[in-house]
Amino acid sequence: MHKLKFNKFLPHLNNSSYFYQLYYAILVTCLQIIFIDQLNQGITKFDIITPWIVCIIITHSTYLTIAITCLISLALEAHCNLPKCQMLTCYWSLTCYINIIYPHLSWSNPFSWAMTSSIAQLYVIFIEYMTLFIKFDNSALFTYEYLSAATMRIILSFIIALVIGSRAKIIILKEKICS
Repeated sequence: MHKLKFNKFLPHLNNSSYFYQLYYAILVTCLQIIFIDQLNQGITKFDIITPWIVCIIITHSTYLTIAITCLISLALEAHCNLPKCQMLTCYWSLTCYINIIYPHLSWSNPFSWAMTSSIAQLYVIFIEYMTLFIKFDNSALFTYEYLSAATMRIILSFIIALVIGSRAKIIILKEKICS
């Protein structure tokens, strides 16, 4: 009997094909939008897109990361009720920031991946909270529930990036000139 290999369909960071990376970006975005957001109707929001984008930025060329970032952020903006270009601006600035610090960190250590993903998640949460704070003009957002949900998102982002960074074959496909 033939065994189905589901491993081929799961996201891989070490695949340099543009088609597969766009397929994986759509897969992760659909998982986030369809399953995770629909299952979590409460205050807790789990985000798997930000760690995935951080890992794509670390392992692939700038042009591919810009294309994937634009695709994912436009899909999120179409799904969410956010101001125009909020996610695009947020993920664009993350792409620029990680590309600037890229030559200065050792990516062979999974802890670098996890810390970068945690800081990126903290930045996304900060942008979301500031938008809500300006929109509703009150400080009721800074309650225990919202702060605990933000903490859970940061911890989950740390764990996802730590697992991805440790399972990566330490083959960094990015070809950047480090000056």
